[in-house]
Amino acid sequence: MPHIHVLYGMFLFDFIGNVTKSHSWILYLLTLLAIFLKFVILFDMC
Repeated sequence: MPHIHVLYGMFLFDFIGNVTKSHSWILYLLTLLAIFLKFVILFDMC
């Protein structure tokens, strides 16, 4: 399951990055934060 979340996050980052090139680094940090929070929630539920 976690691998699916990572792939989804990477796909989402690529899609948004292509839409807005200028703010890609901000979106990259936000994407990493979102993936990190997903992992924390998954581990807390287990």
